Amino acid sequence: MGNAAGQVRTGLIAIARHPVARTLPALLIGLWFASVLVARLENYDLHLIGRAFGSIPPLAWLAAGLASAVSFAAIAGYDVVAARDLGLTLTPRSALRSGFAATALAQLAGLGLVTGALVRWRMLDPARLGLLGATFLTLRISLLFLSTGAVLTAALAVLAGDLPDWAIRLAMPVLLAGLAAFVLCLLRPSLALFGRSLDWPSLRGVLAFAALVAVDLVFAALALYLLLPDIGISFVMLLPVFAFAMLAGVASGVPGGVGPFEIALLSLLPELASPPGLAAIAGFRCVFYLAPGIIAAGWLALAEARDRRATLRRAAIRRIAGAVPADIARSLRNAPRGDAMLLHEGGFDLLGTGAGWLVADCGNSLICLSEPLAGPDAAADLLHHLTAEARHRNRWGVVYKCGAETAAFAQAAGYRAHRIGIEAVLDPRAFSPDGPARRGLRRKLRKAALSGVRVTAPVDALPLAEMADVAKAWAAAHGGARGFSMGRFAPERAHLHEYLLAWQGDHLVGFIGLWSTNHEVALDLVRLRPGAPDGTAYALVAAAITRAGQEGVARFSLSAVPFAGIDAPRSLVERYCAWLYHARPAWHGAPGLYQFKAAFAPHWEPRYLLAPHLIACIAAGLDLSRNIRRPLRISVTEVEKERRN
Repeated sequence: MGNAAGQVRTGLIAIARHPVARTLPALLIGLWFASVLVARLENYDLHLIGRAFGSIPPLAWLAAGLASAVSFAAIAGYDVVAARDLGLTLTPRSALRSGFAATALAQLAGLGLVTGALVRWRMLDPARLGLLGATFLTLRISLLFLSTGAVLTAALAVLAGDLPDWAIRLAMPVLLAGLAAFVLCLLRPSLALFGRSLDWPSLRGVLAFAALVAVDLVFAALALYLLLPDIGISFVMLLPVFAFAMLAGVASGVPGGVGPFEIALLSLLPELASPPGLAAIAGFRCVFYLAPGIIAAGWLALAEARDRRATLRRAAIRRIAGAVPADIARSLRNAPRGDAMLLHEGGFDLLGTGAGWLVADCGNSLICLSEPLAGPDAAADLLHHLTAEARHRNRWGVVYKCGAETAAFAQAAGYRAHRIGIEAVLDPRAFSPDGPARRGLRRKLRKAALSGVRVTAPVDALPLAEMADVAKAWAAAHGGARGFSMGRFAPERAHLHEYLLAWQGDHLVGFIGLWSTNHEVALDLVRLRPGAPDGTAYALVAAAITRAGQEGVARFSLSAVPFAGIDAPRSLVERYCAWLYHARPAWHGAPGLYQFKAAFAPHWEPRYLLAPHLIACIAAGLDLSRNIRRPLRISVTEVEKERRN
C-alpha cells in the first residue's frame, strides 16, 4: 500500500514538473480574462472598430512606432543591468541583443519566464550561460520589472490624483514597501538565510533598472496615446492606468497580456470603451507586440543560422584566491604602503594590469584601499578602470584612505575627494624619545619599565597559544576584532605579520603585528591583555620604530585616525566626519587613538575618501562600517593551501 502511494506521489510530482502543467495556470487565467473581455465587447460593432482602425493617420503610426522603439531600447537595457548584478561577463551589445529578442517574443507568445529563458539561452552562449543561468537572469528581470514598476505606478497614481479612492489606498502601502526596500538595499546588501548569503540587487542596479522601467512605461504609454483620437483623455490621465494595465498583463503570463491589459484599461478609463479607443488599443498591439515580435523572431533565426553567441567582457579585476602568486607577492614587497600586505589576508582582489590596486566588492560599493601598488602615479589609469568595472558590476567605485597625491588625480576621473581622517607617519631613522614633543612618551616608557615590561622580537617559534589568549581577551574587552582595512590575528595566519612581544616576567601581556614592505613598516595589530601595565603599548611601538630605523627603513606608519584633523570642512561628508569625531567618541574611539599616536610626535598626513557623488559616499560609508565591524571569517582551508605553497 505504501509503495503504491509512493508511486502515485512520484507520478504527481512528475506531472507537476512537466512544462505543460506549469503553463496550465497561465492558460486558464488567460481563458478566463478572454471570456470576460469578449463579454464586455459583444455589444460593439466590429465594423465600426475596423473603420476607426483604418482611419488612424500614417503619421500617428510612425510616431507610435518610434515611441515603441524607444521603449524597447529601455527594455533591452534590463538585461545589461541584471547581467551585471549577477556577475555575468557579457558585453552590453550581447546583453542588449538577447534582451530585446527575449522580451519581444515573450510578450508576443506569453509565458514570459519560459519563453524569455529559452530565447536568452539560444541568443547567448549555452556552454557559458546554460539554461539554468538564463532562467535565473529572466526571473531576476521579471521580478525587478514587477517590483520597480509597481512602485513607479503607485507614485504615478498618487501624483495623478483623479483615480478611484481604492487605487490611491492601494498605492500608499506599495510606496512604503518600495521605500523599505530602498533602505534595505542600502543598509543590508546581503542577508544570511539558512547559513547562506542572499544578495539583494545592488542599489545602483535598482536605481538604473527603475530609470529604464520609467522610460519603458512612459514611451509605451505614449505609443498608445499617439494612436488615440481626441476622446477627452490626457496623457497624464493615461500614464498611471496604462502602467497598471501593463503590470497586470505581464504578471498574468498570458500571451501578449490579452485580457488583463484591456480589462484594466477599460475599467479605469471607460472613455476607451468606444470604437476609436478600441481601435487604438488594437493598433498599439500591432506596433508594440506584433511588429517587435516578428523582428525578434527573425533576429533569433538569423542568430541560429550564423551561430552568433555572446561576446565576453574582459574583467579589469584579477581574482586572488588562496595563495598570492609569486609575481604579485614581489609587487607587494615593493609597494609604497605597508597595508598592501592585506592582500594576503583574503577578501581583496587586484584592480588593473601591472602591479594593480587592492579592491574589494562590498555590497553597493567597489572599494579600492589606500594607494596603488606602483604608487600614486598609477592612480590616474586605475581610477578609470575602477569606474568602468564598478559600472559593469552595478556598484559605485570608491577609494578609501588614499593620500593627497592620489586624491588630486581623482578630479580628472570624475571623483570627489573628501577628507576623512589623518595618518601618523615618521622617519624611524631619525627617531628618538628625547625632546619636549615626546615628553608624554618618555613618561609612558618609564612606567612600563618600572612595571618590568620587556619587549622582545621572536627568535624561533611564536608563542601562538599565549598570543591567541591575549587576542581573545582583547577582542572580548573591545567588542570583537575589526577587519577589512585592518588585519586580524589568527594562529593559522601568524606568518603574515612581523611581531614584537611584551612580557612581564614569563607572562605575555601584549604584542603588536606589523606590515612590512621595502618602503614602509606599518603598525597593524595592537593586542594587550586586559590589565596590562600602563605604557605597554607605547613600549612595543617605540621598539618597533627603533628596530625599523636600525634596518634603514625610511617610513614608519602608526596608521590612521578616523574623522580627526578636519578643521575646515569643505563638504557635507567632511562636516559629518568632523561632527562624529567630537560628538560620538565612544563609538569609534578616535580621540584615544589620536592621543596615543600623538605621543610619538609624528607627521600627520590627510587621508581621503574618493567617490563620484553623495549617494556613493553614503553607501560606501555603510559598506565600510559593516565590513570593518563585522569582517568575514578567515577561511582555514585557504590558509592551509597558502602555507603549503
